[in-house]
Order: sequence, then structure tokens, then C-alpha cells
Amino acid sequence: MSDPRNTPMVSVVIPLHNRADKIADAVASVLSQSMQDFEVIVVDDGSTDNGPEILAALSDPRIICIRQPKSGANVARNRGIDSANGHYVAMLDSDDVFLAGHLERSMKALMQTPAALVYARVVVDRGNGRTFLKPPRPPRKGENISDYLMTDTGFVQTSTVVIATQTAQTVRYLDWLQCAQDTDFAVRVAASGVPLVMIEEPGALWNDASSGTRISAIPRPEHLLKWLEFIEPLATRQAIAGYRGWHVGRALALRGEKLKALGYFGIAVVVGCYRPALAPRILGQILLAGPGYRALVNGLLGLKARFRPPALEDGGLKQ
Repeated sequence: MSDPRNTPMVSVVIPLHNRADKIADAVASVLSQSMQDFEVIVVDDGSTDNGPEILAALSDPRIICIRQPKSGANVARNRGIDSANGHYVAMLDSDDVFLAGHLERSMKALMQTPAALVYARVVVDRGNGRTFLKPPRPPRKGENISDYLMTDTGFVQTSTVVIATQTAQTVRYLDWLQCAQDTDFAVRVAASGVPLVMIEEPGALWNDASSGTRISAIPRPEHLLKWLEFIEPLATRQAIAGYRGWHVGRALALRGEKLKALGYFGIAVVVGCYRPALAPRILGQILLAGPGYRALVNGLLGLKARFRPPALEDGGLKQ
């Protein structure tokens, strides 16, 4: 840790891999924040493009670039967290951007609940003016975080998370996990006794225009089942069954195994994992898995964008 007199309030951690076309916007969204007491730690995870050169051209002494061989986003996140000098770390993916005032609002929330994980709603950008907000609500009083995230439309998007550096260094991201990182981290933070506090005002713009190209979007049902086995001691039985019926089911359907997916979904419905209004939506995601469901949602978003402001209040349409 650096000299306390020079310690920034926040270390913004950005993992980077071959996003030269996005990284300048991500960093600019940090540099333009109203709260200026921060450092920016970009961990370049084996990029082969000119992203590091773009960062060097920004010439801001608060930007620290660490380079490592390609090891995965979570390894890069942990490297940044371990290198953080700030009292808090704020996470930001290299293809997302902070919205104005995000760090200031997060600090105000943390002043009220210093030991919390603070996160914000996110504007999901599907491209061509198709946007919506999620999640639709914060956790209810007494609600288990695993139920909130795994059986309902709760969501803790990584690029909105701000948390005490010491807590992040203790909980850490799982090096081996290639999907569901946001859910995993939030569940394990909550299980450690740290409360989750949601800020209603959106904190980030999430670039979801082409999520099918992301590593985390590749169908990995076995990987998700391995994670469920790992997280099972920290989650409710309903959360495990609900996630298996929804997210594992959708991954199976994307791979063409719809009968197996429907079996998991049916079990989850029988044991009462989902709200009545949510179950048909999940079923639609399984039956229309892949471009079909996404195209349907994008079409609805496009229609709604013609008649109302672009931030559509809905949580759970995202594929």
C-alpha cells in the first residue's frame, strides 16, 4: 500500500484483452467522473492489438498499465485488485463505460454503509437505440442473495461494483470461472457477511450489442454445473435448482439439447423456483435459444424505442 497521504479513494480495475477500439472510451468515462480521487489500473491480458499504446497516449499519471500473458479476465481482475492502492476498488470491463456521477454516488452510498458491496442498475445497450435497464429491483429485506440472483431477475453487473479493497482481495474472482462471474462474486461476497446495496440510478452502460462473441456467451453447461457444485454450500436449494433450470437449461438448448434443458426447467418449476410471470419468459429463452429469442427481444425493444425514451424498464429480457 502506498503512502496514506497519497492513497486514492478508489482504484478502478479494468481487465483488457484486444479491445483497442473500446479501451479509450472506457478510460475516458473514468477520467470524466465528478469524483476525481482515483487511480485507473488496466491489466492487459496478453493483447495482440495496440490497446497498450492507446493507453500510453492518454498521458494521465493516474493510469497504471500492467501487462501479463493471457490468463483470463478473472486472473486479470485479481491482478488489478492485488495492485490497488485505493481504499475501494471499482470494477469496469473494457468494453463498458461509467455513466456520469457513478463514482460519486457509489462513495455516498459507501459512506452510509462502509462495509457494503455497492452496485448500480445498468443501461443494457443492444445497439441501434435498443436499450433497457436492469435489474428491476434491489434485494428485498431478508431475501437470500442467491435466490435474488439465481431464481429471479436480480443482477449485479460487474462494471457497476464498488467494494472495499480488502474485501475484494479476500473474496477474489475465481481464476477458473469463464462465465457467471458477476453472480459468483456477489453470492460469495454476501456469504462472507457483506451486505449488497443497489443504487437506483444507472451507473454504467453495458455493451451487449454482440454478446454472442464473448467467451462468457459460449454455451458451457458442464462448466456451469461445475460452478453450481462449487457454490452449492453458499446458495439455497431453490437457487441451485432455479439456476440449473434457467441458465444451464439455456446453455444446453443453445447446444441443441433442448429435451435435457426442458427437464431441468420442469424440475425447477415443480419445486417453485420462479415467479409465475417469470417462468414463461424462461421457457421462451429455452425454446427459442440462440438468435431467435434475442431477435424477438431486439424487435420489441426497437418498437418501444419509437414510442418512449430509450431506457426501457425491464429486467430479465437479456439473453
